[in-house]
Amino acid sequence: MESAAEDKALGNQAFRAKNYHDAIKHYQAAIERADKSELVTQALHNLGLCFLCLDQPLEAITAFDQALARCPSYVKAIINKARALEQLGRVTEAWRLLKKSSTATDLSEQARYKFAKQAFELAQLYQAKVIYACVDLK
Repeated sequence: MESAAEDKALGNQAFRAKNYHDAIKHYQAAIERADKSELVTQALHNLGLCFLCLDQPLEAITAFDQALARCPSYVKAIINKARALEQLGRVTEAWRLLKKSSTATDLSEQARYKFAKQAFELAQLYQAKVIYACVDLK
């Protein structure tokens, strides 16, 4: 029987090999076995990444929300939740999440920069989609 940390490590290994279904199994096992909140939070985030890579953004958002319920300032989970929202076409909601998160007072400058960069990229993507849609109408 493996420990939660071993399950998470096996999940990471499967993720790097792009074997997302196996990674999901390992991360779920780590979540069930973990007694440390930090490990559960990281495993939930990684689970969300697997779903994101499998083009399952709703499942990804659920996992990211669970990670954020444990650690509301988890930068990677916020950014990846925004990516999942963007996959669903909910660009405005994703942008608002990043903007709101970037104004939190307990963030480091590096975290603020990451949020701002992601929000800027999202705005550029949205602008490109609008321009493309306008050109396509002609």
